[in-house]
Amino acid sequence: MKTIFSRDDNRKRELKPQWTCQGPGSILMERYHHIDASEQDKDGFYDYYYEYDMYYFTEGTLSLVARCYTDDADEANFMGIEFDGYDRALEPDDRSLPLVNAALAQLTADGKTKFFTFTGKGYEPIFSGNEHEGEITPGERIEASANTRRDAGDGC
Repeated sequence: MKTIFSRDDNRKRELKPQWTCQGPGSILMERYHHIDASEQDKDGFYDYYYEYDMYYFTEGTLSLVARCYTDDADEANFMGIEFDGYDRALEPDDRSLPLVNAALAQLTADGKTKFFTFTGKGYEPIFSGNEHEGEITPGERIEASANTRRDAGDGC
């Protein structure tokens, strides 16, 4: 997962973010749009074509990354959480972290209602032990969004 987090800023040299926003406190949120595709054949078809947004949430040395495929518009796949160079899969207890709450609020504002985490076994539902099987309830969405949105015109 080291290449996903790329603390050396390589990702910033490759692409410009669709938006960057200062969340609550010192949380920085960025979204990058990616298309990973083979060359088109003579008929205009691809061997493979993946289109997705990568969300990066950072607070100091704590980082969180989510990938959202355009063909699964209501899903967000957390690629992992990193603290001071150590990374692992996101866990249900991580929901108590302000960074995770800000990420959930932003992803929910962008229409995501189902959340998964990438583990050694593939993608598994995260926060599924909760009443709403990984979805944020309307009350939580309003509270978290109010804490996350600084200015409705800035893309956050």
